[in-house]
Amino acid sequence: MAHLAHLGGAIFGLIYLKSDWRMARFGSWWRGLSYKRKESKLEKRRIKAEETMKRVDEILDKINELGIDNISDEDRRFLEEASNRLSGEKKTD
Repeated sequence: MAHLAHLGGAIFGLIYLKSDWRMARFGSWWRGLSYKRKESKLEKRRIKAEETMKRVDEILDKINELGIDNISDEDRRFLEEASNRLSGEKKTD
């Protein structure tokens, strides 16, 4: 069994040398993967913020048409949560 392990290591070493694999390539691949994950996360945040702002705009239009006293409790809660979320504050109730 030990002979097979050494033979496998020798074969891998030969492939490594012939294929011109380098750790720098692995590092750049890893950084690229990390960048893509961060970019995806930022894109999801951006989309969520746009959806929130769209809903806020709809509620504000409703306030302009009907007045602040005529919006639902759900809309009031959403505006308050959106305000806290977008301003970076956390609710401490």
